[in-house]
Amino acid sequence: MFSRCLFHHCKRYMSILRAENLPTKQTALQWIRINDKDPFQWTTSAPIIQPNDQQVLIENHAVSLNPIDHKMATTNFSNTKLPSVTGYDVSGRIVAIGKNVKDLQVNDEVFGMLNLNSSDGGGAFQQYSIAETDTLVKKPTTINHIDASTLGVAFLSAIDGLRQVNIDSSKSVFIPGGSGGVGHFSVQIAQIRGAKQVITSASKDEGIRILKEEYHIKDVINHSTENIIDRIMELTNGEGVDIVYDSTYLPSSFDKTIQTIKQGGSWIVLRRFGQDTTKDSQRVAERKGKLYLADLGRYWLGNERIQLKSFAQNSLLQGAKWIEEGKLKPFINRIIQLEEVPDTLELIKQGKSGFGKIVVKLLFYIEEPSITDSIKKFFLNYASISPDDLRQHLLTIRERAWQKHPYPCLGTWSFLDFSIQKNPIYQEILEKCKTQDATIIDFGCCLGQDVRKLIYDGVSIDQIRGYDIDSFFLEQGYELFCDKEQMKEKKVFQIGDIFDDESFEKISPADYVHVGSFIHLFDAQTQRNVCQRLSRLSKCAIIGRQVGSLIPGEHSRIGVCNGTKMMRHSPESFQQMWNEVTNGIWQVEYANLETRPNTIDNIQRLIFVVRKKSN
Repeated sequence: MFSRCLFHHCKRYMSILRAENLPTKQTALQWIRINDKDPFQWTTSAPIIQPNDQQVLIENHAVSLNPIDHKMATTNFSNTKLPSVTGYDVSGRIVAIGKNVKDLQVNDEVFGMLNLNSSDGGGAFQQYSIAETDTLVKKPTTINHIDASTLGVAFLSAIDGLRQVNIDSSKSVFIPGGSGGVGHFSVQIAQIRGAKQVITSASKDEGIRILKEEYHIKDVINHSTENIIDRIMELTNGEGVDIVYDSTYLPSSFDKTIQTIKQGGSWIVLRRFGQDTTKDSQRVAERKGKLYLADLGRYWLGNERIQLKSFAQNSLLQGAKWIEEGKLKPFINRIIQLEEVPDTLELIKQGKSGFGKIVVKLLFYIEEPSITDSIKKFFLNYASISPDDLRQHLLTIRERAWQKHPYPCLGTWSFLDFSIQKNPIYQEILEKCKTQDATIIDFGCCLGQDVRKLIYDGVSIDQIRGYDIDSFFLEQGYELFCDKEQMKEKKVFQIGDIFDDESFEKISPADYVHVGSFIHLFDAQTQRNVCQRLSRLSKCAIIGRQVGSLIPGEHSRIGVCNGTKMMRHSPESFQQMWNEVTNGIWQVEYANLETRPNTIDNIQRLIFVVRKKSN
C-alpha cells in the first residue's frame, strides 16, 4: 500500500490533472430573458469559461439562494450580458486560475460572493463559475461548504448595514424580519457586538420559536397580529430604539420602522442599487435621525469598487471566525439539488421559503471517511483489514470508483452505512434465513456492501445473491471486501439488468428482495414497470430505501444521467403506486421519510417495506 504521504501526493497530482482537463460544457440554469415569469431555462451545454488574468474558475460545491437571484432576472440592474446565470453565493474548489492571481492556487477551497454582473461565466447556478478574487477567501477546514456558502449576499448585507453604526451595551437595536436571510444574520451580529437590547419581528410561529429558542432573542414581535410601533414603544419605555436595520425591501415596512427610531436615532435600510431614497430620507430627518444605506451593488456597480476587496474579505474572514467560535450560526432550513432551484426561487419570490437560508448542494463528495468502531470491527473480522490500514484501503477503492462513476453514494461514503440493517424487518429476515432457509436478492447492489453485511450477521452465503448492471462495481466490491475468490466460487454476484427480458427471466425468485437507492433512479412511469418486475422476483417482501419527498414529483437529474427524470415519492404516493401496479396484491407495510440533518446531503430518504398479501 501507499504510505499516507505518498497517497496525498498522488491525490493532489490527480486533482491538478483534473483541473487541467476540465470539460468544456456544463449543466446550468441559464438566465435567457429579463422578465418575471420565465427568465430561466435549463441547458446541459453551457460553456465553461476560462478565467482571465485576474479571475479564478470554481468547481461549485455549495451555493446559497437569495431574493436577488430572481430580482436580478426581472430587472437586470447590473447590465449583465445574456444568456448568463444568476446566483451569487458560492463555496467550492478552485480548478483554474489567471496568471496574475497571487494569493490563491488550484485546489484551494474558497468561499465568498460572485460578481453581480455575471456576464462571461459568472453566476452560481451551474457546476463551474468564474469568480473575482476580491470577494473570495480560503475556506477554513473546520467549516463545511454548506455553512460557508451562506456567508455571501445575506451575511455581507447584514455586515454592510450594521458596520455603519456604533453598537455597544448602551444601544437598542430593532431588526424587522428576523427570520429572513439578512435578518437572522443581523440579529446575531447585533448580539455579538454587545447590543443592550435586540428586538426583532416575524409573522410565523415557527420563525418566532426559532428566534427565541435558537438565537435567544427575548423580544420577538409577531407583526401579523401586533402593532409594531406600539410594541417597540412598550419595550423601550416610549423612547424608541437607537438603531433600526430594515432589510425587508418592503415600503410598507419602511413606513412603520422609521417611526420606531428615537429622536436622533439611526435608520439603516437595505436597498437595491440605484433606488431612490428621497422620501425615506425626509421622514428620517423629521425625527432628527440619520439614514444609512446597505447596498452591495455600490461596491460592484457603483463608485465604491475600490473598497470592495477589503470590505468583502475582512467580512468573510470575520464570519468564518465567528462560526468557528460558535458565535454565528447560519440557519439552513433546507438543502436542495440544482434541479430544484427554479421552484425554490418561486417560493422565495412569494415569501414562502421559510426561516434563514436555503442551500444548493452540487458536489456530493466528502474527502475523508468517518470510520467508526463498528466499521473497524466489521472490516477486521470480515476482510482481515487492520484498523491501521483501513483508511488507506477505503480511500483507494472509493477514489477509483468515484473517478468512473461520481455517484452521491460513493462521494458521501454512504456505502459504509450498510443501509439494509436499518430496515424495520431486518431482524425478521435474519431470523427467517437462519431458521427457515429463506433466501434474499440484493438488486442494484453496487459494491455489494449489504450482501456482506448479511453474511457478517450470520446468513449463509448460499442463501444470498447480488445483481448489478455494471461489472465494474462488482469488481470493486471484491477489492473492497477482499473476498473475490470466495464470492466467485459461489457465484454470489451476477450481472443483472431489470429491463433485459432474457437475463431477467433467468433470475430465480427469492423470499426477500432488497433494493437500496435503486427505484428512485427512474421516472414515474418507469418506476411502475420496475415495481412490477421486482414483484416477480420476491415471494414475500421487498425492502429498501430511496430518495423521497413530502411533496411527490419528478425532478430533472443533473450531473450523472443529465436530462433524465427521477420520481421522488412521498409515503402516500409510494403506497398508491404499489397498489395500482400490482392490483393490491403487494401492500406497503411501512414507508417513512428519514431526514438526516447533520449529514452533507440532508436529503430525505424513504425507508420502505412492501409485503405480498397472504392468500
